[in-house]
Amino acid sequence: MADDPAVWRDVEHPERSLVLGGNKADSGGVGVFDLAGRLRHYAAGGRIGNLDLRGKVVIGGRSTILVAANDRGDAVLRLWSLDPATPTLTPLPTGKVKIMPDSYGFCLGRSRDGRHTYALVTQENGGKVEQYELTDAAGRVGATKVRTLQVGSQTEGCAVDDATGALYLSEEDVGLWRYDVDPGTGADRTAVDSVGGGHLAADVEGVAAIRDADGHGVVVVSSQGDSTYAVYDLDHRNAYRGNVKIVKQGGVDGVTSTDGVAGMAGSFGPEFPDGLLVVHDGENHDPDGHDAAASNFKLVRLDRVVTLSPR
Repeated sequence: MADDPAVWRDVEHPERSLVLGGNKADSGGVGVFDLAGRLRHYAAGGRIGNLDLRGKVVIGGRSTILVAANDRGDAVLRLWSLDPATPTLTPLPTGKVKIMPDSYGFCLGRSRDGRHTYALVTQENGGKVEQYELTDAAGRVGATKVRTLQVGSQTEGCAVDDATGALYLSEEDVGLWRYDVDPGTGADRTAVDSVGGGHLAADVEGVAAIRDADGHGVVVVSSQGDSTYAVYDLDHRNAYRGNVKIVKQGGVDGVTSTDGVAGMAGSFGPEFPDGLLVVHDGENHDPDGHDAAASNFKLVRLDRVVTLSPR
């Protein structure tokens, strides 16, 4: 059961970039895919909620591509290192980092100065969010809870714009909020958009913060109720750009009922020359329109969906 993706970009060989996808089944795991959609590795284990990754995280004195997820079954954080050359996921040594028993969503983020790496876990049966600081503890990953937020009601999707430290949280029946990832800012927040009177249709699900090398960027949010994606500036007070829909093209069906969203700017090779957007497709169909496999992920050229430069 596909749910939430993450993207790793190979700067030197963009066509060798990878997409990771979580399986939220009771006996799930994380798959590593190439850009052609081929499964290259599968790390079995855990009822995976959401997943995220960050490069250049120091563990055991070595720079690591950190992949992390909330395990909704065992109520722990699961952590791996990604070796893109293989490509494989290897569990990182850690004491079991216990999280709330009804965890739901998850994301990683960094402080603006890059000195702190955070893991954020959202709650299924309520609006609580737990924030942990991840540290290198003598070659093991340590985690210290540094903040608890009460968003209000069920919250899953989250994303952090590392450049500004903005933390975006989707409250499913209410809308999109912006906090600061700095735990010292407490519960201060700003409403970005809302269900009903705004541009979102419940459930408000996955969130992706995408910024290019020139500093321009957007927030893409799954408006699951109408199977569209609401787009906002990352800056300029998150000005609303519009809603877009991913439709059928050739033998690939359109996208509906999206949970997780991930994206990144830059070249991903000839098929995705100006960025990649990966979305969960909750209702997958074959070329004849019949129900196919259970939910999967669709890869889309980012420049066909949004323009990162400010309008």
